[in-house]
Amino acid sequence: MSNAPTSRLNYVGSRSDTPRLLTLGLFATLGSALAGCGADQCLSNTQFYEQKVWAEVVATSCIKCHAPEGVAAQKNSKFLQYSQAFPGFLDLNLSNITEVAKTQYDGQSILLLKPTGKIDHGGGAVLAEGSPEYNTLKEMVKRTSSPVSCDGQSADPLSGKIEILDPTQTLRKAALQLSGRLPTDAEIATVSAGGEEALGTALDAMMTEKAFFDRLKELYNDTLLTGRYTGQGLNLLNAADYPNKFWYRNGKADDGMLTMQEQNDRTWSDYGIASEALELVAYVAKQNKPFSEILTANYTVVNPWSARVYGLNPQTLGFTNLADYYEFREAKVSITQGGNPLALPHAGILTTPVFLNRYPTTATNINRARARFTFKFFLATDLLAVAERPIDPSSVTSLTPTRDDAYCTSCHKIMDPIASTYQKWDAAGRFVPMATGWPSFMPQPGFGNAIVDNVSQYPAALQWLSQRIVQDPRFAVSALNIIYRGIMGQEPLQYPLAGDPEFAAKQKAWQEQDKVFQKVLKSFSEGNQNVKLLFKGLIMSSLYRATSVRGLDPAQAEMLGTGRYLTPELLARKIGATLGIRWVRPFDPERRDLLPTDYNLLYGGIDFDNVTRRLTSPNGIMTSVAQRMANEMSCQAVTWEYTKPLNDRLLFKYVKLSEAPEDDNGFPVPDAINNIRRNIQHLHQRILGESLDINDPEIERTYQLFVKTWRELHAAANTDLPYECEGRWDRETGAALMGAQIQVTDDRYFTVRSWMAVLSYLMLDYKFLEE
Repeated sequence: MSNAPTSRLNYVGSRSDTPRLLTLGLFATLGSALAGCGADQCLSNTQFYEQKVWAEVVATSCIKCHAPEGVAAQKNSKFLQYSQAFPGFLDLNLSNITEVAKTQYDGQSILLLKPTGKIDHGGGAVLAEGSPEYNTLKEMVKRTSSPVSCDGQSADPLSGKIEILDPTQTLRKAALQLSGRLPTDAEIATVSAGGEEALGTALDAMMTEKAFFDRLKELYNDTLLTGRYTGQGLNLLNAADYPNKFWYRNGKADDGMLTMQEQNDRTWSDYGIASEALELVAYVAKQNKPFSEILTANYTVVNPWSARVYGLNPQTLGFTNLADYYEFREAKVSITQGGNPLALPHAGILTTPVFLNRYPTTATNINRARARFTFKFFLATDLLAVAERPIDPSSVTSLTPTRDDAYCTSCHKIMDPIASTYQKWDAAGRFVPMATGWPSFMPQPGFGNAIVDNVSQYPAALQWLSQRIVQDPRFAVSALNIIYRGIMGQEPLQYPLAGDPEFAAKQKAWQEQDKVFQKVLKSFSEGNQNVKLLFKGLIMSSLYRATSVRGLDPAQAEMLGTGRYLTPELLARKIGATLGIRWVRPFDPERRDLLPTDYNLLYGGIDFDNVTRRLTSPNGIMTSVAQRMANEMSCQAVTWEYTKPLNDRLLFKYVKLSEAPEDDNGFPVPDAINNIRRNIQHLHQRILGESLDINDPEIERTYQLFVKTWRELHAAANTDLPYECEGRWDRETGAALMGAQIQVTDDRYFTVRSWMAVLSYLMLDYKFLEE
């Protein structure tokens, strides 16, 4: 088969007309017509603030102190500026700066006097009079008394330039993403007839399936990284706190002599503890509770096995099936201290053993890592970015610089009150309400300008904190960002930095993304914070559905569509959904998928410990794994299909095994050719989601692969099949086919390997490996 094409694995696109702009992620300069900031172009107050004041002054010189949680805010500064983590931050900031600019001293705005140090300013002089930044602020002050408005500049720059997936195409993409399956015929018919409204209804139905909640857990696992403790959950619990920790041993001294049933009980007890945080996320979504409960829940969730670990009676918790490992119910847990039960002050994820151990504290760190990740995961704020400022070591003279030195306090006044809310939880994640010795230089537990002012409330400080986190607009943004990363395979665009040579193009891209985000966040807020509305809003937007663009700068196109390389988990599900069989580990009694196990790290996955960031672009190793997958799965799928009756087949519904394109004398067989082409058309639809005309050039290319492969095999007259490829086994269960069951043990018509070449060819196309 040396002359036959063997792969469509071309990441620039195997077709000359394929619009690959969506996935290149390049940036180039956008023309002034789109930039909206040409020298002779009108800028409204809103545009001037965004493009000049925010980008060139506030974001570079002011935000680190004048953010709501910053030093200036804690000193009751009226000048407050929000970061992009706050919904509608530009409008909030413009409103604030407009009001502040009106306040004058000796006839001049304090907005100009304070940053130049002419009147008292906690940050000292940060701008020089006459500098470009100063002149920008001076123009902003002028505009507050004489606002500028511009006509004819509100046109959508993306209007008419984007093509998006139609409802049925979106349905397929979403079904694979959310449910790990192809849409049913009934779903396709309903959405085809009902359009956008029917698509929304179909998405609602998908988000009630178990696979959706598994997918949600995957997204949060990629963020929280608690998957590190799979198989180690019980090790996180202190046996004195939880006397029933080893309930499964039945009197045995250790785990070395357990019976098979006891080992099974231990495995699922461990699973219940290790997956507690993720299962809480799934439980809140499954019950359609406000998503804020992932932090504010005054309970945790347990399966029947972990319930026993916690000393609870599963029969009283409302389980529908006490033998179901994956059923989780609400539970309130108590620990044993001093011989007495003590109720844990549950605060959702924050008080689960896996979270507290994944982000532990030390004698010098003093819970600051926990505070940092609380901001990062649940408030869409990276404190390390806030801390990006030069520090002169010689200027730090205080014995407690985190409390007293101006270089340090700007960050630590944000972080340390949060760290203090964790003070009753030790490095091992144990709740120690009577713990003493908290450093005197650490502030009282608090958040922003609010503090827990009653020492007796310190043991429940995390409950106090969680209530305030979920009231912050950034909580919703953090959830949206996590879901966006999960289903789009890339980070949300950040507002560009001043001085970026591609600032205008990146700014326009961010603006369009922000329009979608604001709409989705509004729906989330009005829908009782149901997390499914975040998925639905993104999936039905142009960000998710874009397929091609015309006349747009690549920086704008970068946010559109996904063009993401599938994760090991997503590709494993796609293989099973399209072929009807999975690529499983050989000789594995549990028949686990190869991609998320043996090939996980090789295929760009993560282990939640040493490797915590997924690869989003393929490398040579990933390409080799994909080729092996395509070869092995085509080998298995073709013969397995032909062991089944025609009506039961998924892939070869229109061709018999004996149908060859030519007879032994080389003359065409028209009926067979028509059936082969029709089946190729069906494979393009099932494997790649392409609805192509029978005469489409892609159908012809695939047909030529089939014919050339068949001719080579026919000329060689070799009918042998590799043993592994023979149709001797039930590929769904691994059991050998017996008795009268159809078996395929040779390639007497030379069509088996010809179809294998076609299937491998399609499975190596970017439309299969990407999304």
